[in-house]
Amino acid sequence: MSMPRHYQQSEKRVCFISSRVHPGETPASFIFEGFLDFITNPNDPRAKLLRDEYVFKLIPCLNPDGVVDGHYRSHSRGTQFLCCLQEDKKHITCCVTWHVS
Repeated sequence: MSMPRHYQQSEKRVCFISSRVHPGETPASFIFEGFLDFITNPNDPRAKLLRDEYVFKLIPCLNPDGVVDGHYRSHSRGTQFLCCLQEDKKHITCCVTWHVS
């Protein structure tokens, strides 16, 4: 069963921006905050033009448990965040699942 959307699907292109995959990437938080301040500024004609042309999907922190617990390249279970080697070391699987609609 699918849930109805409460907004109209637009023909705009999507711009997906994420930050802080690895907790040590502290400057990425400042860059993300600066972009967020820019893109939401109602008085900047450049930001308005971008908002008119794109739908922005923003994720400020992809690895919040790693940031809080200080796991530099892993999540709270201590596994490499982006790619995980299987036991037989022949297969690489992705530990991250993104759902973008």
